[in-house]
Amino acid sequence: MTEERRPVSQVVWDMATPKQRQYLVVEEDNLPANTPMPSQRKAQARNKWTSIVIWSELCQRWLDSKTECARGEELWLMQKAGEITNLCFQVKFVLCESPVVTITIDFSYIDKDGEMHYEDVKGWRLTKKTKKRVPRVERDFRVKMAWLQKDFGIFVNLV
Repeated sequence: MTEERRPVSQVVWDMATPKQRQYLVVEEDNLPANTPMPSQRKAQARNKWTSIVIWSELCQRWLDSKTECARGEELWLMQKAGEITNLCFQVKFVLCESPVVTITIDFSYIDKDGEMHYEDVKGWRLTKKTKKRVPRVERDFRVKMAWLQKDFGIFVNLV
């Protein structure tokens, strides 16, 4: 995905919730009345890893980061080309009923061979000693992935 930002149409602005609107990039011509320009706004709210929610025109949905948006658009194009089928976004699994424990995987799809694939997009960090790139995965997520693999036999590929 390129860093170039597209102006948001009035329709997209009207459909967005107030929380989503803080992430939209707009031009003066497309702004509703009394809305400050992005340069006048305070710092945008971000999650703990400083990623921002991105609207994908290709997929017609909000995705949680630039990396996830790029991967989602890539998979969407692969589906249009016929390389994969049954692309699903934000697949939720219930690991335990009481108390309710769930895990949400970013993408699932079936490849040409008929195999089901699950992918979750994670950021990367460098290790302190060896400076190797490793996925930025919290302990909580690691435990849930192991639980998912043990109970459902589902392996999640980290992208």
